[in-house]
Amino acid sequence: MFCESLEVLLTLVETGYAFAVMADFPQLHRPGLCRVPLEGCQALSYGAAWLSDRRSPALRRFLALLRDTLSGGGVQEEKVGI
Repeated sequence: MFCESLEVLLTLVETGYAFAVMADFPQLHRPGLCRVPLEGCQALSYGAAWLSDRRSPALRRFLALLRDTLSGGGVQEEKVGI
């Protein structure tokens, strides 16, 4: 089942119409819902996406902060074509 939002998904789970396998975000924990960690699964990776021709000073600063904060500066930019 595809849901338009996490709010809809969690409502379906709360009402008993669905169950979900999803990332465990503390802000999504709700009373009455059970969570079971899936052992042996790899950790989630994160990324950033932006239009390649739109590199504003704010975007450049944000990306620099992201690199420095999350990876110790070792992340390389990679263009991905679809």
